[in-house]
Order: sequence, then C-alpha cells, then structure tokens
Amino acid sequence: MVFPKNIAQKLGFDIVLKEAVNRCESEKAKAISTRIKFTDNRDLLKIWLNQILELKNLLEKGWLNLNIAIDFDLFERESKAAGFFYETETIGYIKDVFITLQKVTTFLAEHGSKYAHIQDLFENIDLDYEIIDAIDKVLGPDGEVKPNASKKLQTIQAQITKAEQRILKSSSSLFENAKSKGFLAETELGIKSGRLVLPVLSEHKRKINGVLIDQSGTGKISYIEPLELVTLNNDLAELKIKKRQEIIAILRKLTAQVVLNMDDLKKGIQRLAVFDFVRAKARLAIEWECVLPFIKSSSEVNNAKHPLLRKRLLEEGHKIVPLDYKFNDEQRIILISGPNAGGKSVALKTVGLLQYMLQCGFLIPCSEGSSFQLFKNIFIDIGDNQSIESDLSTYSSHLKAAKHIINFSDKETMVLMDEIGTGTDPTFGGPMAEAVLEFIHKKDAYGVITTHFSNIKAKAKRLDGVVNAAMLFDTEKLEPQYKLEIGQPGSSFVYELAASIGLNKKLINRAKKLTQTKQYDLDVLLAEVQNQQEKLKEQLSEAEKSNERAAHFEEEYKNLKSLLDTQKKDIIKNAEQRANAIIKAANKDIERTIREIKEGKADKA
Repeated sequence: MVFPKNIAQKLGFDIVLKEAVNRCESEKAKAISTRIKFTDNRDLLKIWLNQILELKNLLEKGWLNLNIAIDFDLFERESKAAGFFYETETIGYIKDVFITLQKVTTFLAEHGSKYAHIQDLFENIDLDYEIIDAIDKVLGPDGEVKPNASKKLQTIQAQITKAEQRILKSSSSLFENAKSKGFLAETELGIKSGRLVLPVLSEHKRKINGVLIDQSGTGKISYIEPLELVTLNNDLAELKIKKRQEIIAILRKLTAQVVLNMDDLKKGIQRLAVFDFVRAKARLAIEWECVLPFIKSSSEVNNAKHPLLRKRLLEEGHKIVPLDYKFNDEQRIILISGPNAGGKSVALKTVGLLQYMLQCGFLIPCSEGSSFQLFKNIFIDIGDNQSIESDLSTYSSHLKAAKHIINFSDKETMVLMDEIGTGTDPTFGGPMAEAVLEFIHKKDAYGVITTHFSNIKAKAKRLDGVVNAAMLFDTEKLEPQYKLEIGQPGSSFVYELAASIGLNKKLINRAKKLTQTKQYDLDVLLAEVQNQQEKLKEQLSEAEKSNERAAHFEEEYKNLKSLLDTQKKDIIKNAEQRANAIIKAANKDIERTIREIKEGKADKA
C-alpha cells in the first residue's frame, strides 16, 4: 500500500518513468510504463532487476542491437476471415519482426546461459523462420511485389509491357498529328484516370475523334482519349486488373503462412515490447550509474544519489554530495535536523525515491554492495497538501496524513515525514509532532523524519531505534555542506544563515535576545558540538594521514634494510671470490718461480 495516491509525483518517480519512456523505441513499450506498480514481491522484483542488469551488460558490450519496429496492426480478428490478406507494407513489418526474433533466438542459443533472464523472456516462441525467405521471394527492396514473384505474374507483366509499348507508339503518332495542326494546349501526353489522353484546347475538342475524359479547372483544356487508343487502353486496364488479382493471390498465400504463426508472432511482439522497455531502463541505468543492490532484511546504502538532482547539478557544472544511510533493528527511524536549505528534504526524498524506484523495478544510483530491504507500505507526508476543494489548511492536511500513517503503519512500513508538526503554533505543533513520533515508533515502522523542533530531537534520544542525524553546516564559511551525519541532532543555524545573507546585525542581535534562553543555549551548544566534531574529524583525518605516512616510511626502511642486507652478502661473497682468485694466482706465481729456479740451477742463496 502507498499513501497518498500521488506518491509517485511527490517523490519525483513520475519524472524517472518519463525519462525511461523517452528511451523506448516503440509505442507498445511506452504503453508498458502505464502498468508499472509498486510491489514488495521479492521474486518478481529479482526477475525485473536481473533483466535490466543483463541488458545493461549487453548494451555496454554492444551486443544484441535490435531494431524494435512493432507499432503496426496485425488485424488478428480480420485475419481469420476468408479472403483476407496483408498489404505489402504490413508484410514488410512482419518480416522485420521475424528477422529480429531470429536474431534473438540465434544469440541466445549461443549466449543464453550468461543471460538467463533474457532467455526466459523469449522462451516458448516457436516461429517458422522460413517465412523470411518466402517474403524475400515476393517483396523487393522497395517493399513492392517483385514482377517475377510468380510465373503467372511474370507473364502478365510481360503482356503489360507490350501493351504499353503499343499505346506509346500509337499515341506518339496521334500526338504529333494533333500538334502539327495546333490543336494541343501542352507539349506532352497526359494521363487521366489511368488512361493516356491528349491535352486539347477546348475550342478544338470536336476536331479530335475520341472520348472526353476530363477538363482543366478553367475549362480551357479538354483531355480526350482518341478512339484509336480506347481499345488499347482497355486491354491495358484489363491486364492491370489481372496483375492486381495475381498480386492479391500471392499476398493471400503469404498471409496464410503468417496466420499459421499468429499466436507465436503476437507473443514475440509482446516480448519485444517488454525487451524495449527493459532496454530503456538499462540505458537509464548506464547514464545514471545505477547498480543492482542486494535485497536483504535490512538496508545499508552507500553513495546514494538523487538521480534527478544529480542530472540538474551536472548540467550546471556541479557535483552532488552522496548520501549514506542504513535501516536495521537498532536504527529504524532517522530524525534529521539542521539548517533550512541544508538538504534535509533532499535527503528524505532521496531515501524515498530510491526505495520506490527499486520496488517498481529500477536499478539504483548508489555504490556496488549496497543493500535494501523491501517494504509492504510506503507512507509519506511531503510538502503542502492544502486542498481548496476540501477546505483543508496546511496543518489539517498534515494531520490527515499523520492519521493514515499511524492507523496503517507496521514493521513492514517506510514512513517519510518532512518538517513534522509544522503549519501551526510551535507551542502546540511541537508536542503534537512528539506524540506522532511516539506512535509511529510503537508501530515498529522504519523511515526518515525531518524537524526543527528541539523536543523531537530530545525525544529521539529516549526512543530505542530512533537516531538523530544532522545536515552539516560550515560555521566558518556560513554555508551548508549537504552532508548527513548520523548520531547527533543538528542546529538550525538560524542566526548564522541570517548573517550569511547580510541581514541587519542589530536585528539579529535583537532576535537572539528575544529567543528563549534554554532554546537558544541548546542551539548554540548543538552548533558548537557540530563544529567541534568537524574539527575532530579533521584532526583524525590528519592523524590517519600521519599514520599512513609512518607506515609508508617503515615499509621503505624495511625494503632498504633488506636491500642492504642482500647487497652486504653479495659484497662479502664477491670479496671472498676475489681473495680466493688472488691467492690462487699467487700460488701459481710461486710455483712458476720455483720451477724456473730449479730449471736455472741457481745456487742455494
């Protein structure tokens, strides 16, 4: 169950769907988009998501490029009537479908094991692909029936050619004769109602022996068929009728073959429409860098990006700040606080849109390895639902939404409430919002709630499974960072934002004095805590970098020591080898000297 009825528009899913539709090639595929529904059927979603993943892989490899031309009428009911035949244009479309399905069949026969879900999509389609050759024998490249499509047609066509030559020969003679007498208004023969005629000046029409076929709009020209051509034209007309009859006979024969395959052909066209729509979603997934997440009993999503916001920011030359979040037993509801225009609503809508996209069968723009749980219900209260017709105030509409959420929420429900309790006196809106939070918590629902109320932030600390989160704010640059920090409430940074836009300092100081002391002190404390945490993060980051550098130096020292030890061993080994060589050489010199002394018979001295 989803609430309200226009949840797709509230979350921006209608625009996502439109983006997918714009990438479809056929109207039949576009029509499928109207049947997209939110579902928690795990098995069905796995089929849808894996189909997209497989087609995304095929697109990235450039494989199975299909021309999806399926927007034509099969005249299924009429095709059962005796004598029915398809015109050449429709037969051309049918041939294209057969060729496309044959490509799919051939590809899956070789690669089907790697693309099991695409293979399942086209299973149980048994077409007679010999029809392709049968059509090729009949239709030429121009889509018209070939003159030699049958022996009978070939004979008739030869007779037509001869008849046209006879007419041309006779008409040329008649034309030249009438022209020489000045009877003609134009310099060429005319054709009216499929018959060759002379364009005669109306004042001379009685001078031509023939049949008046037509006149010009002004009546100045009369188109006359000479009697000499009447018989020849009649013969040609009869031959053309025979030709049309033979073409019809040929087309009926082809049509009969197609009709025998009607059930599988219709099934194939339906599957190609689904293929086209899935391919459109795969194209979108590539452009938006979407992945197939794990479907588990809890959610842990990393680097989530709102696809529509990302697209707009890229067009403006900016980068989107990704979002990390999780839902589990310890963290069922995330309560986001922080400055206005700091990204609270964007974070909430990102969570909602990605969940809705997934459960409508779309891949998700986030990191590989992210996981999503499935919800049976998604209930949202986003924006102003004020209705002039029903005379509901903004606050009344919020209360109406809260009533539905409280009545129907359970442990399989995701709740998204933006600026809970707003639209009325904060003195009463805060406690009412706190009570709503308590009831949603008792229902064990999951979700994201944004707020500025301090009592709600404090209540989150006392409820198991409810965690505070802050949209970070740079207190030095006085600008939002659009980063979500789980674990602490955020300051609204009212006065900082006022200062950043140049509001009068005296006015800001006066507002500070008018602010309730406890509330102001709390907001200041939250701002200081956030500032300190940011500084601690920077210090921690520097410490980690220092540790990395130390580890790097230690690794370098180890490598150097190992190298020196190796070199030392090599030096000692080389020295020993050189010493041994020197000793060996010296021994040889001594032996040679002794030998020379003995040979020279030197005296003992």
